[in-house]
Order: sequence, then structure tokens, then C-alpha cells
Amino acid sequence: LFQDDLLLPFRTAVDNVALQTRMRGMPKAEARRESMKLLVHMGLGAAANRYPKQLSGGMRQRVSLARAFVHKPSTLLMDEPFGALDAISRLRMQGNLENLWLEGGDRKTVIFITHSVEEAVRLSDRILVLSPSPGRVVAEIEVTAPRPRPVAIESDPYLAARSTRIYEIFDELGVFADVAS
Repeated sequence: LFQDDLLLPFRTAVDNVALQTRMRGMPKAEARRESMKLLVHMGLGAAANRYPKQLSGGMRQRVSLARAFVHKPSTLLMDEPFGALDAISRLRMQGNLENLWLEGGDRKTVIFITHSVEEAVRLSDRILVLSPSPGRVVAEIEVTAPRPRPVAIESDPYLAARSTRIYEIFDELGVFADVAS
């Protein structure tokens, strides 16, 4: 899952989701049923037959997330998939991702790249903090809080402490050296 949704403009939302399964040989009816199930789960059932140009940015990213989950991969690679979304859409997408992950039963591996400390703490079980360029791992932080996690991580002392620790590491690295106090 990338920063851009990469949906095919000539396919409806449901057809964009089903494309993955069709390419893997799933029968058309089953592919459509599985795709619709995910779109409904994401609150997009009514938009299933709309084309990407008829969807908001957040809706397109939800279609993209459904497309990533529909073929049940063992590992998901996600490169800042929510970075271009507004704050509310971003929180909703985090919730959608966490819910799909929890409901999947198999708890697939997700490698999630983000610049948002709060997003990392909310979604991760293990966070690797990278240094500025060239990026190298400078810390590993485990997050063992139960799921689902709260939207406002600062309301949970354990999660807030993890977030604070990451900001302290950034400060130690001089990331904030040119930021006024």
C-alpha cells in the first residue's frame, strides 16, 4: 500500500478491489463477494460502483486498503499510506487497518513506514526509530498495550510514554535543533 491509491480510473471501487483476486484466479462471483464484504466493512458499500474520480481521497485510500487485504497476504508493506489524508480520515484509516488486522485472525505481519510518532505508537507492536539521513536504526521500542488502542494515545499513560520516548530520541539526535522552543 503506497502513499497514492494507484486505483485504475476505468474500474469501479469494487472492480479495483477485485482485480487482485481475479489476477490470482479466483472466480468472478467470489472475487466480487469478498471485495464487497471489505468495502462494506470500510463503510464504502454505497460507493462500490463509483469510479475513483467520484471518490474523496480518504475513500480512495480505503479502497486501496481493501484491495491490499482482499487476497489475504501473509505480509503487508505500507509506505506512508495515510500521509496525504486529513487528520480525521487518517485516524479512521488507522482504525480500519487495526480492525481488519484484528478480525483477520492470522495477525499478518505489517511493515508500516510513517513519519507520525502517534501513528507508529497506535498501530505498532514494535517500532524501529531511524536516524536522519542516512537512515539507520537507533532504537527499538516495544508497544505491548492491548488492542484496540485509543484514538487519542495521550489519554493512555503507557502509550503516551512510548510517544514521549521517541520524541526524546529525536531530540538526542538533534532532529529538533533548528526548532524554536
